[in-house]
Amino acid sequence: MKIAVFGSPQFQHHINSLAQQTLPVKTAFKFKKMFKVIDEELKTLEEVKKGLVEKFGERTEEGALKEDENGSVKLDLAKRSEWEPEVLDMQNIESALEPVLVEDLGDKVEISTAALLFLVEVGFLKE
Repeated sequence: MKIAVFGSPQFQHHINSLAQQTLPVKTAFKFKKMFKVIDEELKTLEEVKKGLVEKFGERTEEGALKEDENGSVKLDLAKRSEWEPEVLDMQNIESALEPVLVEDLGDKVEISTAALLFLVEVGFLKE
């Protein structure tokens, strides 16, 4: 499963929905462990993103990072050939997490078909 998916609002919504339900103890334990790993990997990914922004962000004439009204910094398009491969590499980093078997969710868990398909597609759940 790609680490970049961990930060997507759709992924966060679906796993938070699952985490709030009554799960079998073994599955709940595995989820807790997975959430700790996901949290750490998201922190590391954020550090890498900050490094890319520092390295390739647009700069003012004084050399400071140029922020927009929301505090965001755009990557310098003039250096796109340099940063694009790094961004693509970052998006393709795989996590070593083992997926949870769908059957391990138990028979009391309510999950939409769309959520189930999404979590299987990204590798969080396995049929």
